[in-house]
Amino acid sequence: MKREVSHLEKYRFVLETQEQKLMRQIANNQKKWEQEKGKHEMLNHCLSETQSNLQTLANNHISSMQYQQFQHFIFQLEKAIMMQNEVLNNHQKQHVDFIAQYQTLKVKRNNLQELINNIQKSNQFHENRKENQENTEIFNRLKPYQ
Repeated sequence: MKREVSHLEKYRFVLETQEQKLMRQIANNQKKWEQEKGKHEMLNHCLSETQSNLQTLANNHISSMQYQQFQHFIFQLEKAIMMQNEVLNNHQKQHVDFIAQYQTLKVKRNNLQELINNIQKSNQFHENRKENQENTEIFNRLKPYQ
């Protein structure tokens, strides 16, 4: 039984190590997501500024060449924003996966700890029962001499 507990405690240590590794991955993913979110916001701001500038210039009668250049730039910005949305979605999916893995490991670790505690209680119960039996036997052997 003690050997089982030892093996289970080693397994619990492995689970705790994996749990800590996942926590670091979650934190790193969160930092990357925040960086990518900043890029996304910057691209959106740039797009709105460019559209605003185009509207202002269009009122002042710009050449068709300049207008086409603005339109091409706006198209490129919209494309970059869509790509950035994909990056953000991928980070979000990865974050959800990491959280699910973390929760699973946490449950496994808690269940394993509960199993270890139950085995230890059982061992203690058997030791106490054995000790009580020995004490009863000693008492019964001494009883005739009283």
